[in-house]
Amino acid sequence: MLLILQFPIADSRLFCKEKCNRLSRPSWPEPVVGSDFVRSIGGVHHRPLGGIGGEYWESEKSYCDAKGLVKFQNTIYYPGTNESIGVDIVFRRLYFDGRAAAKIEIGFKISRILREVNLDIYCKTVLNTMITVPPAQDAKVGIIQPSKLILAGTMIARGYCLSTTKHSAVSTPKFPWGVNAGQPLVIAETSSADTKLMHGSFDLANLSIDSASFKLYHATKVISGITYRLWILNRIGAGRGRKDVRNLRLWLSRIHAEKETIHTLFRSIADGRLDIPVRGEVSDLFQRYLVDAIKKLNHYGNNLHRHHGNEIESEALRLETIAHPGYIKSIITAFEAADIRPSVKKKILEFVHKQDDRSRTQIQFNINRLVTMEATVDNRQYQANVIGTGNTVIVANSIDNIFNKLSQSAIPDNVGIELEKIRTMLKELLPKLTSDQDRQAVQDDTDSFLKEATKPNPRKNLLEITGEGLVKAAQICAEIASPLASSVRTIIALLTGSLQ
Repeated sequence: MLLILQFPIADSRLFCKEKCNRLSRPSWPEPVVGSDFVRSIGGVHHRPLGGIGGEYWESEKSYCDAKGLVKFQNTIYYPGTNESIGVDIVFRRLYFDGRAAAKIEIGFKISRILREVNLDIYCKTVLNTMITVPPAQDAKVGIIQPSKLILAGTMIARGYCLSTTKHSAVSTPKFPWGVNAGQPLVIAETSSADTKLMHGSFDLANLSIDSASFKLYHATKVISGITYRLWILNRIGAGRGRKDVRNLRLWLSRIHAEKETIHTLFRSIADGRLDIPVRGEVSDLFQRYLVDAIKKLNHYGNNLHRHHGNEIESEALRLETIAHPGYIKSIITAFEAADIRPSVKKKILEFVHKQDDRSRTQIQFNINRLVTMEATVDNRQYQANVIGTGNTVIVANSIDNIFNKLSQSAIPDNVGIELEKIRTMLKELLPKLTSDQDRQAVQDDTDSFLKEATKPNPRKNLLEITGEGLVKAAQICAEIASPLASSVRTIIALLTGSLQ
């Protein structure tokens, strides 16, 4: 089973007021194989199976071997097997389009075929493994400590930036970064003929797709406070649909990198970290890049729509955070006031409004889809209910239903009382949240916290991580935040204390 983690990286150095100082080699998007290399990271190679032919795919033909960028601290093992089954790191690659969209992709594969693979366990094992980023350990910026892989996006972006910048610029006190990591992406590719895929605690959306050779699933997950997108491409039958699945994987990967780059640039403009360049060469580069990037995304989306339908196109192009109130307004205000060509301004604003509409439509779609949902966790059936009205929605395990399914001795009475308090407080909190992204985060943290708290052997670290997320979301309301934090601490103390 192949698992690929992508860190999209937005490189805005070409569009900054300061001198770019980015190295001109490798000559992306078509570097010289066998000659070009990225300092401290690795050399350039041909992609063994190639990219996808046609326009907009130049940057997928070659890659930089990124073994020097990401170093793993320990051997990875798939847990829960009688003997140690290793997880092989099959590749570490850097791709770049030569302008702004870079991506780091790391591939993992279980060293031998297992009859069953729990996707939840597999993802957590891989994403929580410890790594270092040697290029980021520059004396000028301080020593970087080992990090969980899923938390290393910023560190990897920094290492990439240092390795692709002139030494003279790195040593200056005002070294401009201009490089930021986007939302991670995970793609799992498997065959039902080889392995039975166990979803674990994942709530997956099965997207309708016109293919007899594979099925497609999607989810948005949170681990260690980081939200990531997950796609599962499950081939039906041995050897069937390999080419189709690979092509779709490349489409999804490229779309994610491109849209996260645009989104990160827009977010930098909204936050005031990047000014829209005024008339001149830099402004022309910036405008041309945005027009081309929007054209690329439309091209990718149209191809997905033509081959696989509207549902996958909408989901692949959707940005969870683009519907944040104030974000859209700040982007529109910035570009309306910008001194750029009217035709470019029109295309950008149309794109922003379209993304906003797509996100809002998807939110309502999820509300309709998830009114009633069953999930299997630890061989017990739980019921999930929608709490709230309109966009004030959270999908969480119903505490009443959990109690009905579990034996009375499974949950101490004092823990049950605190859980009931949390459920009540969350109902009061939801209408006060102004962002769909915040409500989604509360949904995920509540779901994970309740499932873990009602297990026979709850794990303290998972309770603390998800509980912290709930407390953080409640900080906008003092009268809820304090008692919620108290209930979370009490539950953790009671459950961990009862295990000793």
